[in-house]
Amino acid sequence: PLPGASKSATRRAIAGAVMTGALTAGDFGAWVAASPFFPFNPRWYQGSFVFIFEPVMFLALLIGLIAPALFGLIGSEVGARRSRFRGRGWAIFALAAVVGLWGGPTVINNAETLASVPHIILGGAEWYSNLGTPKNGGTRLFCLSGHLNRPGVYELPMGYNLKKMIYEVGGGIPNRKKLKAVVPGGSSTPVLTADEIDAPMDFDSLMKAGSMLGSGGVVVLDETTCIVKFALRTMKFYRHESCGWCIPCREGTDWLEKTLIRLHAGGGLKKDIDNILYLSENMLGRTFCPLGDAAAMPTIAFVKKFRKEFEDHLEARPCAFEAAGSVERLPVMA
Repeated sequence: PLPGASKSATRRAIAGAVMTGALTAGDFGAWVAASPFFPFNPRWYQGSFVFIFEPVMFLALLIGLIAPALFGLIGSEVGARRSRFRGRGWAIFALAAVVGLWGGPTVINNAETLASVPHIILGGAEWYSNLGTPKNGGTRLFCLSGHLNRPGVYELPMGYNLKKMIYEVGGGIPNRKKLKAVVPGGSSTPVLTADEIDAPMDFDSLMKAGSMLGSGGVVVLDETTCIVKFALRTMKFYRHESCGWCIPCREGTDWLEKTLIRLHAGGGLKKDIDNILYLSENMLGRTFCPLGDAAAMPTIAFVKKFRKEFEDHLEARPCAFEAAGSVERLPVMA
């Protein structure tokens, strides 16, 4: 059993995880095998599998088909955690990052937030808040990557100017090349052109600029970067990461990747560019989790802001940036 947990609580926690995987993979038999240990129906001693037709289990199946994470990822995690203290696992519908033990404050959070706690305690909340902007206080860890002389992770005040971040903190672009574009907050955020980088790096300012701060992962692209290939590399990442549960994300990322591959290879049609926009726009807000939106938003920005570059790849024309190979060295971050 799990440390400090009873055997039955351990079985129920493991069964919840098995049910999630079974539902996602479409393995109904595995779901049936795991169901008896789940808290909603602990009785399975009367025959083979007739228990699946009981009303409570049937309702659990319907809900599970819509949101399996509620039973496995949430129920198992919280149930296993509670069983350490009460000897039994409870499947409650609350994320451990939001609600802690017995409904108290949680201690589960990301490392960046926890690392700020000692400084806030020592310096005071007002001091820490004044390091940033009035509505976006404190500091943020920014990961500077791509075409920079000094890439790395830097802790800077919220609202720090993006242009200053690139040329002063990051040391500018190598070999005196010109800046082409910047991804300001990880691959899910819409790209900014070289004319849009004079902006504060905080949530509100980047939202007004048409992008997002996201994870703070700044990717700098110089003039040798092929935007079509960069868009393709980004889509490859999201297609690979898609769990395949919902159709817009599963099919959308696959179609977009195939279209971008054909387009970059010179076999694209003029309608492909509009189809990329159409597919991306129809993925927005239509998936169970934000991964579909994360794949669609940057793709829309790539096409709208660099449409001519997409058009230059039509009619079997070779990629003008392929020889430079700069895209191969760029990271793709979520």
